[in-house]
Amino acid sequence: MSKRTTDSPLTHLSPKAHENVILMTQRGYLLLVKSFADELSWQVQDMLVDGYFEGQRLASPPVTQRITQSRHRLALAKELYRTRDAGLREVIHQQLDEVSRAMGLPTPELESLGRSSPKAPDVLKLFWEALAFLDDRGVAYNHAIASNMRALNLRELDIQLLDHGHPLRFDSALRQALWQSHSPRCLHKNRTLHS
Repeated sequence: MSKRTTDSPLTHLSPKAHENVILMTQRGYLLLVKSFADELSWQVQDMLVDGYFEGQRLASPPVTQRITQSRHRLALAKELYRTRDAGLREVIHQQLDEVSRAMGLPTPELESLGRSSPKAPDVLKLFWEALAFLDDRGVAYNHAIASNMRALNLRELDIQLLDHGHPLRFDSALRQALWQSHSPRCLHKNRTLHS
């Protein structure tokens, strides 16, 4: 047998080994099973085997790196479930796409990971314009004692707007937008006030 079929001598065998044992590395086995015996075949076989192991080493990131990437990918997906801002969701989804590609995994669709806030600013803009309309006419609609807050009875406000010829109606989209608004923030829903 050629000296090329063994990689390195083993310095330690199990004490349970009572018979002669032949050990072969994966590389040595691949060198043994080649079909040609000439020198060029050996050179080509050596290059193929070396290329195979080098490719495996380069293609496979260390386990700790794969775990880190997997955790990062999961954190990005969780953040997409929590985040409602459409612009921020796009940025997070791009990062998720990059990590997924690096891991060789498919990227989940953006819509499958939570959802953006409804486009409420247009609805709220109409609401604030309606309050300015009532302010211009001197209609008292604010039940809050503190000047920096507004306490509104939506049913009463709806009637006042109707009485003064304003077309705003309090539908479910407007109500939802009010409760989800962050600026200004709705503090309480359905709370009784004594004004």
